[in-house]
Amino acid sequence: MLFNCLFFSIVRPKVLLKAKRHMLEGDSVNLTCKIIEGFPEPQIFWSKDGKRLSQDMKTTLILTNVTDRHKGRYTCEAQNAAGSFTSSINIMVKSKLIKIVMNIPTIESNRIYFANFLQ
Repeated sequence: MLFNCLFFSIVRPKVLLKAKRHMLEGDSVNLTCKIIEGFPEPQIFWSKDGKRLSQDMKTTLILTNVTDRHKGRYTCEAQNAAGSFTSSINIMVKSKLIKIVMNIPTIESNRIYFANFLQ
């Protein structure tokens, strides 16, 4: 007598969060939560600085036209019946403004010379 048996085991999820860590204001970035393992397929949740984001449960979080308010710690959490796993990344946003620091010499005499650069 033969029996057909189907065995499966649940596997705790494991994910890896991949993204560019440093960006300029105005850039766009995709934060990708790569599912390495997990059965049944885990649900994905996103949070920023510990607060859950109201996003669809997708593996990619898209940040467009980033500003200083986008900087922070982003976390991808994967959950299934076997448990949960998180992966985080810190995002830094640099300003596109360039600061120019100039040393202006003090005037030690009453004479000031101007150079003619429009030749």
